[in-house]
Amino acid sequence: MRFRHRPDTPIKKSVGFWTNVFETKSEMEKALKKRPQSRNVSLERVRRQVEKALWGTADNISDRLGQYEDLGIDHAIFMFPHGKERGQITRLTETM
Repeated sequence: MRFRHRPDTPIKKSVGFWTNVFETKSEMEKALKKRPQSRNVSLERVRRQVEKALWGTADNISDRLGQYEDLGIDHAIFMFPHGKERGQITRLTETM
């Protein structure tokens, strides 16, 4: 199948993120330490995965989004933990 060249569309300038917004850094560290136990993986592996996602306080996430905006990304798709979407979205939008 061959695709024709299309002009820049919003989908070309978008990126999806696994997002987890915490109120404090200590709350985030606590969640990071629980994760390897529940998944039977090392803490270092979890930290590498989290570096690629948007995990942190709302301020940290806002700063990282600014870095993506500098790269030309203008649409973000956020994926939140199941059942915690409403609280997480509220925390994030209060900061932005």
